[in-house]
Amino acid sequence: MKKQLASFAVFAVAFLSISAVQVQAGIIRNGGFESADIDDGWYYDANPKPVEAVKDVVSQDGNHYKASEGAYMASLPTSSALLNNMLTWQAGDKLQFKWLITDENVAATFLMMENGMSVSDHLNLTGEVGKWHTFTFTFGMDGIPFNQAFGFQGFGIPGKGHLLIDDVQLLTASAISEPFSLGLMVSVLLLWRPQRNKSSIKLIT
Repeated sequence: MKKQLASFAVFAVAFLSISAVQVQAGIIRNGGFESADIDDGWYYDANPKPVEAVKDVVSQDGNHYKASEGAYMASLPTSSALLNNMLTWQAGDKLQFKWLITDENVAATFLMMENGMSVSDHLNLTGEVGKWHTFTFTFGMDGIPFNQAFGFQGFGIPGKGHLLIDDVQLLTASAISEPFSLGLMVSVLLLWRPQRNKSSIKLIT
């Protein structure tokens, strides 16, 4: 029994040690837009028309674009904003998402907002047109639910081009510390050693 327990504890230590340095995905409601209902966890400014969760988008030159992951993605017409204030984050957490602009006309931006609609950060997303890119933003302070929000907006001539967003994730570091893992390892060794000594004595007698 002790031997089985020791083996389990060694496995647990190995798992926790890996978890201590890995990045784990936080939960963002409908972060992949797979419900095909853009209101599920998000809200938007509907000018000139609502943001949609779609499977396919056609650019001005006839190119078809599919979701980066899953079946659906969010498609923002120029000048429409897609926002989320349903997420609580801690300083040091990272927000990661995929984005694509379908036409040269679109200027893609990432927004951080405070106190309702007051924009505190306005970051341009730069990259090749017609290609999925990954953007990561590190939060500098803890988030306040319903007072702080993040979002996306594509500026340009209305009706000409789209900003596509997909696979929105919150990345948080594991809370497990190295001293905890080390202490558990020492406990395992103390548990395993008496069993080993007992077996040795049996062989000698």
